[in-house]
This record gives sequence, structure tokens and C-alpha cells, in this order.
Amino acid sequence: MKKWGLPTNGGTLKLLDRYLEKDYKNVVVILLDGMGKYIIEHNLEKNGFFNTHMAGTYSSTFPPTTVAATTPIASGLTPCEHGWLGWNCYFPQIDRNVIVFLNTDTETGEKVAEESVAWKYCGYTSVIKKINSAGGKAYFVAPFLPLLLL
Repeated sequence: MKKWGLPTNGGTLKLLDRYLEKDYKNVVVILLDGMGKYIIEHNLEKNGFFNTHMAGTYSSTFPPTTVAATTPIASGLTPCEHGWLGWNCYFPQIDRNVIVFLNTDTETGEKVAEESVAWKYCGYTSVIKKINSAGGKAYFVAPFLPLLLL
């Protein structure tokens, strides 16, 4: 967001800032959920692509769970700010535990509502919309695209 002159919540990644100072025509961010440094070092070839191209590491969010760690990429917010704290979250408004990305009941698997409960009670403006409104061109591709970018 800093690259497009948008306000950031908290600090930025100094490692990434260094690359974004250059005037690249395209910037591609690839998030590989669950692909931490330990996994790379202990499961991939030492001379393989990921090990030989690793520029550095950084810590993700806490709690380190898919929903809490991927939603900041889509929102530019920390888990405390966006409220998508885990795969399963309790929503007191409907008195149910919901699988956030699937919008289903944690115990029964049934759909909890036609609209996304997470979006209804914890919606945010996506980074994609923010970049596009600042004059950039941003796109997002993910299995849960509709939930992340409403």
C-alpha cells in the first residue's frame, strides 16, 4: 500500500520496501499458505528454487492460522483490526461457530447464511480496491476470492 501512496497500518516490511523502491512495471505477490522457512529448509532440495532464491524471512501474524495469516494480505489489516481470527470463529450475533472461509457451521457443516457472516460482521475494504482507487491496477486470484474481496 505504501508503494501506491496509501496509508499503512503499522510498519512495512523493510525487505519488501527495498524491492518496491524500484519502478517495476508489475509486482506479483505469491502467498504460499503453510510454506514457512522450516518447511522449505527441511523438505526441499538445498539447491532448489525456493532455497536458492530466498531473500529473507519475516514473521507472519499471530495466531498463525490460515484465516488470520492470509486476510492481512487481502485487507492490509492485522487480525485484531479485521477480526478474522481463525478457521473457526464464534459469531455471537448468530450464536454459532462458523468456518469463516466456507461460511458453514463448524459442527454440522451446513451453510449458516446466504451472505457471508464474516463479511456481514467483520467486513473491510480490500487492498485490491484500495490500490485500484489510488490509480493502480491490482488483481487477486485465490480459492476463496469472493470471501476475501467482497
